[in-house]
Amino acid sequence: ILRIFQSNIYETRHVYSFIIENNKRIPVCLTFDTLVLPQFSSAACVVVTEVSGQGTLQIAAHGKNYDLRHIVAHDPLTELHNRTFLQEYLPRLIELAMQHNERLALLFIDIDNFKNLNNALGYSIGDMTLKEVAGRIKKVASVRDFVVRVGGDDFMVVLSQVRDIEEVISVADRILNIVRKDMNISGH
Repeated sequence: ILRIFQSNIYETRHVYSFIIENNKRIPVCLTFDTLVLPQFSSAACVVVTEVSGQGTLQIAAHGKNYDLRHIVAHDPLTELHNRTFLQEYLPRLIELAMQHNERLALLFIDIDNFKNLNNALGYSIGDMTLKEVAGRIKKVASVRDFVVRVGGDDFMVVLSQVRDIEEVISVADRILNIVRKDMNISGH
């Protein structure tokens, strides 16, 4: 895939080949196209389709392959779920919770004075701070919860299977406590 990408594809190209899975050759059609994404200066979009019609989307850029669904649903800086993910899956989560008579809770987190930090110390320090905050929030969230970077310095935590308000308050307190702890970001 990378060899074809490095040959400067500027138009759609189909290549028929085989992939090996469990020592079995599977005939596939690889459809290549160029694609510009904010994360990459240029990338090749590859749709791998089995002859049976099953398909997956891959992006080849900077010597690596990326799953397009992952790129679309995740924030490139923090690797958290993003607003697109939230808009697509939150209605489904609400519907599932209603079907199973369960509760969801949404926690909205905004970093106070983040703009001042960015202006004073620069975007690089701001980005590192966002990564640190994201990591700290993830440590508190359970595996059944979703941590989302909504944008800028705004985060959201979707708590699922919530028992009661005390559980929500407990998680919110733990997030506040861990995020408020001192951070050392490149000596700042």
